[in-house]
Amino acid sequence: MMNKGNVVNSLLLAITLAVLYWVGGKTASTGEAVVGLQTSVAAMVVAQAKDERANVEAHAQICSKLESMVPRRDFETKLLQVEADLRGVQLRLREFDLELIKLRERWKQ
Repeated sequence: MMNKGNVVNSLLLAITLAVLYWVGGKTASTGEAVVGLQTSVAAMVVAQAKDERANVEAHAQICSKLESMVPRRDFETKLLQVEADLRGVQLRLREFDLELIKLRERWKQ
C-alpha cells in the first residue's frame, strides 16, 4: 500500500502536469493568433504602401493637369491683376466714405 505522502505527491504531480499541458495548449493557440496578426499587419502595411504610391501618383497627375489647364505664370499674373483692381476699388470706396463724411459735416452746419 502507498502511504499518504506518495499519494499526495502523485496527485500534485498529476495536477501540475495537467496545468502545464493546459498552459502549453494556450501558449500554442496564442502563438498561432500572434502569427495570424503579424501576417495581417504585414498585409496591411503592403496595402498602405500601395495606396500611398497610388495617392502620390494621382496627386501628381492632378497637379500636371491643372498646370496644363492654366499655366502658373498666367494664373499668378491674373491673380496679381485682380488684387490690384481690388485695391483700387477699396481706395475708391474710402474716397466715397470721405466725401460722405464731408457732406454730413456740411449739412450739420
